[in-house]
Amino acid sequence: MNPLHETLKRKRAGVSFPLTALLSTRSYGCGDFYSLQLLHNWALDTGISIIQILPLNDLGYGRSPYSSISAFAIDPIYISLHLLGIPEYSAEIPTVSLDHKFIKSKKLEILKKYFKKIYDYKLLHSLEEFASKYSWIKPYAAFKILYQKHWGLHWSEWKLGSKYSKELENQILQENREEVHFEYWLQKVTFEQLSNIKEKMESTGVYLKGDMPILTSDNSADVWSRTELFNRDLTSGAPPDFFNAEGQNWGFPVINWSEMEAQNFSWWKERISYLQNFYHLYRIDHVLGMYRIWAIPKTFQSAKYGYFHPQKGASRKDFNLVRLFPEDFVELGLIYEFKPDSYIFFWDFFKYPEYAQLSEEVKAKFFALSHKYLKEDEAYWRTCGEKILKFLLENTRMLPCAEDLGAVPGFVRDSIHELQLIGLDIIRWTRSFEDGSFIPPEKYRNMAVSALSVHDTSTALAWWLEEASMDDKVAFSTLLFPHWEAQWKKIVERKKINQDMTGPKMQALSSVVHTKREFLEKKINSLDKKKLALGLLKFAFSTNSLFSIHMLQDYIIDGKLTESTNFRKSPLEEPKLHRINVPGTPEEENWGYTFPFYVEELREDEVLSELIHQLIVESGRT
Repeated sequence: MNPLHETLKRKRAGVSFPLTALLSTRSYGCGDFYSLQLLHNWALDTGISIIQILPLNDLGYGRSPYSSISAFAIDPIYISLHLLGIPEYSAEIPTVSLDHKFIKSKKLEILKKYFKKIYDYKLLHSLEEFASKYSWIKPYAAFKILYQKHWGLHWSEWKLGSKYSKELENQILQENREEVHFEYWLQKVTFEQLSNIKEKMESTGVYLKGDMPILTSDNSADVWSRTELFNRDLTSGAPPDFFNAEGQNWGFPVINWSEMEAQNFSWWKERISYLQNFYHLYRIDHVLGMYRIWAIPKTFQSAKYGYFHPQKGASRKDFNLVRLFPEDFVELGLIYEFKPDSYIFFWDFFKYPEYAQLSEEVKAKFFALSHKYLKEDEAYWRTCGEKILKFLLENTRMLPCAEDLGAVPGFVRDSIHELQLIGLDIIRWTRSFEDGSFIPPEKYRNMAVSALSVHDTSTALAWWLEEASMDDKVAFSTLLFPHWEAQWKKIVERKKINQDMTGPKMQALSSVVHTKREFLEKKINSLDKKKLALGLLKFAFSTNSLFSIHMLQDYIIDGKLTESTNFRKSPLEEPKLHRINVPGTPEEENWGYTFPFYVEELREDEVLSELIHQLIVESGRT
């Protein structure tokens, strides 16, 4: 076994958060690498041994950490001016959404001014040496200069540089030497600050977990300079579900896996090799996409017209063999031709009135064709997914953790289990496959991360208070507060003892509670937020999951930070205000969250730190 994997694979507690959201008193506008360094000290105080952060990739003029302009480069917004020795601070915690674009522009002004002061032949030489180590950095620097000159416009619309070539890259690098060296320097600084923090953490038994999105923005250096690695005729997304009838169209190009393989997965190898400088563990975002991806042809806007790619599809011959003609069903709007003489069935074709009007005989033949090659497709998808995942496992020391949420098909679950990948179980959604009930902590799968919430959900407390039905609360409460069962049994026993009792005393006893359901509802309605938050965290730590990693908001369960002020609402008192992202909503409405406290205040709250430490020790985690 990999020595690092052997070290990591013990029951651990962790914390997760977006780095921009956690300011220190030495920040400039948002959280940065110095914030991360201070959070490491808090982790040591509490016994937390995994710190997980969202992707740090360069976002250009964007906001979402999952839509970057480079799969490699780190966003300079995370550079700590304080660690560079630049005494410029702007640490007021915003009361409105974080303005990434404004903060970055002001920070880059300061960094550019500092860079000009230190820019000499010695630095130039070290920057050229740094850039020569990584094949991605020169195309990225050329892209970034053109991207900025065109104010973030998509590269396909640029007046200069819309078609990449090595000659164009060299021209941009030569004509903009100082700007290019500034981009190199920004990446060198992010490399040094983050890798130094990783080393410090490891020396104390704390481990840093990164996040690797598998998809890449179409407006990125990677797609611009390595277009052959992406299928730009298709965009990726998610099929319709209970939460979104239209599905989700993320707009990212679909990966061209055959070309990736033809190039020996070199793009992936360089990517994980670079990540390895900064992280001990990494999260593979949307691991299902390694097996197959929901792909939407660019001719459609709605994701409901997508299909799982790659897919064989029903051929013209398949239709003809059952005496059907595909053109008839294209005309009805039930299928479309996605490659010559091969057809895709619309996701919910069986709900269409055009389908309902077909004869029963035609319906039977047509429906059978819709899944004729499902088993064959699944076998192929499994082979494809395992090929790339095994490649990743063999080419990095980092421990991979797979984000396997959503409607995960059985073959993917089996594959992840056989590969011994660590999955993800969000507690509110972790139910029995047999009857849909919440499962007890000992039944959680061991090779997984248990999480009360993630960046795409409400906090655990907000879920309970705003979203969970009373049925769910009643069902889950018996797991959260097992001592309630003993209390109910005592009530039942008292009823039995006094079953022959008559008069006011018995009437008073009977009026207290009539059923177990009523008893539990009364207990639930009398819960205060601190007890509820404590119960949720205790349950999470008690699960059989190897790791139990929770958003920082879910840790604010006691102490001074639970108190709100006029301008700073606490995660305990106003949990619904502390969500980071709502999937399927505009990017500009998300990703601007900041914690209502400084990281220094977090460490100073000894009541909270001691309570978390006690919970971790009692759960047998580190």
